[in-house]
Amino acid sequence: MDYTIYFLDKNGEEQELELEISYTISNDGIGPYEYWGQRCIDKGFDYAEIEEVKYNKNNFTEAEMKEIEKVIEKEIEQIQQACMQDAAFAKERDDEKEFDSWKDLN
Repeated sequence: MDYTIYFLDKNGEEQELELEISYTISNDGIGPYEYWGQRCIDKGFDYAEIEEVKYNKNNFTEAEMKEIEKVIEKEIEQIQQACMQDAAFAKERDDEKEFDSWKDLN
């Protein structure tokens, strides 16, 4: 997934940088369980695990790369939310494709 951040370069000017984010969607639920004879299901919550953040590091000074890393760290929650939205749109597209192929069978 692509994500855009803005940072200040060595001259103090705002620059735009495109990040390539690799992520997986995980769930913190434990599933079915029994508690004092009552059967329950903990569905949990889905969340995005950021696996890798890549960007073109050419032409950046060490100070600029530190600034970029600070911006990424500061915006990590927004990046995770964007990953969740990206995953939801991907699932929606997959569901539509599955529905279209089902219609073809009838």
